[in-house]
This record gives sequence, structure tokens and C-alpha cells, in this order.
Amino acid sequence: MAMKGNSFMHRVAELIVKLRWVFIILFVAAIVFSAFSVQWIQIENDIKAYLPDSSEAKQGLQIMNREFVTYGTADIMVQDVNREEAMEIYDALVAHDGVVLVNFDLTEAHYKDAAALYSVTFNGPAESEECTAAMESVRPLFAGHKYYMYSDAFSNLTEIIVNEMKGVVVIVALVVVAVLIFTSSTYAEVLVLLGTFLAAAIINMGTNFLMGKISFVSNSVAIVLQLALSVDYAIIYCNRYKEEHKTKPIRQAAIDALTMSIPEISASSLTTIAGFLALCAMRLTLGRDIGIVMAKGVVLGVLGSVTILPAMILLLDKPLQKTRHRALLPNLHQLSRGIVKHAWVFLVIFAVLLVPAAVGYSRTPVFYDFTKIFSSEGMDPSDMPFLEANEKLTEEFGVASTHMILADTNLEPKQARQMLQEVGNLDGVEQALGLDSLVGSAIPQELLPQEVVEILKGDR
Repeated sequence: MAMKGNSFMHRVAELIVKLRWVFIILFVAAIVFSAFSVQWIQIENDIKAYLPDSSEAKQGLQIMNREFVTYGTADIMVQDVNREEAMEIYDALVAHDGVVLVNFDLTEAHYKDAAALYSVTFNGPAESEECTAAMESVRPLFAGHKYYMYSDAFSNLTEIIVNEMKGVVVIVALVVVAVLIFTSSTYAEVLVLLGTFLAAAIINMGTNFLMGKISFVSNSVAIVLQLALSVDYAIIYCNRYKEEHKTKPIRQAAIDALTMSIPEISASSLTTIAGFLALCAMRLTLGRDIGIVMAKGVVLGVLGSVTILPAMILLLDKPLQKTRHRALLPNLHQLSRGIVKHAWVFLVIFAVLLVPAAVGYSRTPVFYDFTKIFSSEGMDPSDMPFLEANEKLTEEFGVASTHMILADTNLEPKQARQMLQEVGNLDGVEQALGLDSLVGSAIPQELLPQEVVEILKGDR
């Protein structure tokens, strides 16, 4: 018996089924448009761009970019060299075209256990072609020696993450297909569901250009999360439709299934959408970037499940009926009865597991350095030269992070040298380097190469 047709939701369902060809045409047009518009998307690869304007780090970076030329740098460790050879390499680096500055001495900070560490600044902005060419040109200077070169310009972390996510997408797709095959009653249903997911995902990617620029994180993970989240909404409608179709003709079954599933899908999706939009409240605007992209993806997934999915089921009813197969999952009725009957047992188990879970959570290390994340995941350093170089440098010299201090350019040289000395004497500080510490009081700054001055001194 058909459901009463006087409810608002029932009238909406009837309208969707009536205009199914309109929705199909609109989605096809949107997919074609998205195939072109995806090329307009601008990807932001620098996480620092999402720092809030009020943060001290963001303000410092803005001043540095405005006042200084940020040249490319690299830490180079050369092994199995004696002191004379180490100094010869240093002299060769200093005289090499494309090298602006070399920080090296024979103290333990730069030379120990027959290994020399050179901190080299190249002539050219970081990640520019000029800088990359200069980095490559110094490699012959280390011929005959084992050496490791680490530079942020070589790390390509963004490219690595993007490539890894491609593999993740394939794995997730295979898992989703396997789940759909085991839970469906017809093989054609799997293709219909996948078509719905892909349509929503493509449109979501294609409309990201409206945001102007999105992060490489959002661009990489959006399709995976959207695929995983959209499965539930589509399965809700499919199960409703199959139940209705047992006693009703196809059109009426589609309408009644929509009438019942739209409120369920809407309620389920609203909590997910609200969760993603809550990310927009983060001071780190990367949260807003991810939140908007994912919320948009969920909305499109819902629209696809209540418009395109019913239309495709009505259009492909015959293939759906012809490709029916027996249930691949065993009957879980007895298992369900057992769980309900012994519900208290599972409550106790859950309560007991909370204790080790809380302890494990408190002891879980948190990494803020991508190189440590890659190392902890057991990735082979030989597959990533930058990772191998970072590990070797850290193991031998304990290479740490570099911090910048911006001081007034009118500061007296004597005061500047005193400040650098005090900073260098602090616990945890290996070396404090500045223009005044390089030249001292005997050499006028006017005699220094302009490239060196641009690195360490601005106009203000």
C-alpha cells in the first residue's frame, strides 16, 4: 500500500522522482564543468600561510619577507675527512659561484669523528630554480667522499603526502567496493552507488576553485573522507528502497523510500556538517579550509544520495534485477539476539577497556615534525634522500631547528654583539649568528658582499 501523499516530505519525494532527468542533466553538466574547473584550483603548500594574523610567528614572517631576502640553505655533512680536507672543502665552497655564505669551523659543532658539517647559504630565493641549480652545482666538490645534503627545498613533503594519498584513495575504494559487494543484493547496485559517490566527489573537487586557494591537506584528504562519509547516506536509501520494492512498483517504491530516508539522511548529515563547520572557529585558518571543503563534500554527497541515486535506480531497474545474487553475509540474527541478551557484559568490557585506553592515550607521542612522522612509520630512508640526510645529520651532530630574532637595524654594533653572545650562552643554544658576529668591529660592513648583507640586515 502506498504511503499517504499529503505530507510535505512525500510531495518533495514525488517532485524529485518526477524531475529525475533534470537532476541527471544538472549533475552531468556539473561533472563536465568540474573536469575543467579542477585545473583552476590554486594549492597552498605552505602551512605557515594559515597562521592567524595576530600570531607572533605570522607577524615575524611577514616582517622577514618584507625586509629580508630569504635565500635557500642546506646542511651538508661530509664523512671520512681529516681537518685539512675539511678546510679545503670549506674554501672550495666559499669560492664557489652561487654560494653566498658558509658557516663552518673546526669546533665540535661542525667537525667531529672525521665528519664535517657545513651550513651553506645559496644565491637565490629558497625553492627557486636558481637556488636548486646552485645546490646541485656544489655536489662535485664532495667527489670521493660520502656526504649527505639536507634542505627544505629538497624535502618535497607536500609531493610525498599527495603521492601517499593516491595510494590511500585506491585502498579506500577497494574497501568500499568490498563492503558494497558483501552488503548488496545485486552487483549492478555497486556500480550505481560508486557512480553516485564519484559524481559528488568530482563536483566537490571542481568547485574548490570558488575558495580561491585551498591547502594541500584539504586537496589530498577530501576525496577519501567524502567517499567514506557518503557510503552511509546511500546505503540508507538503498535499504529503504529494497524494502519498499518488495510490495510496491518501482516508481512508488522510490517515492516512499525517499519520503522515509530524507529525514534520516538529513539528521545524520547535519551532525557531520556541523562538526566540519566547527573547524572554521579555529584560529589556525587551515581548520576553516578543511571544514568548508569537507562540509561542501557532505552536502553534495547527501544531494547525490537523494537525487541522482533514485534516478539511476529507476533508470537501471532491469540491470539491477538481472544481476541479483544470494546474500554473501551470514544471517546475524542470532548474534544480534546474543548481544542484546548479554548487553551488560559488553558494558563491563567497555568500562574496563577505558582504563588502558586512557593510559595509552596519555603516553602517545605527538610529532610536529614531518621528518619524525616518516621515520616513526618505518619508511625506508633510502627511498627518500632528504629523510636519510636528516637522520644522519641528527645522529652525528644533533642538528636542531633554527630560530630568527628580529632586532632594530639602528642597534649599535657593540650592543648587537653583546646580545648575540648572551643568546649563544643560553642553555639549548648551540650558536647565535648575526652580521655583527661575522664581521666584528675591525671590518666595515660596506666591504661585505651585498648578498651577505641582504641575508642578515634589512632597512629597519
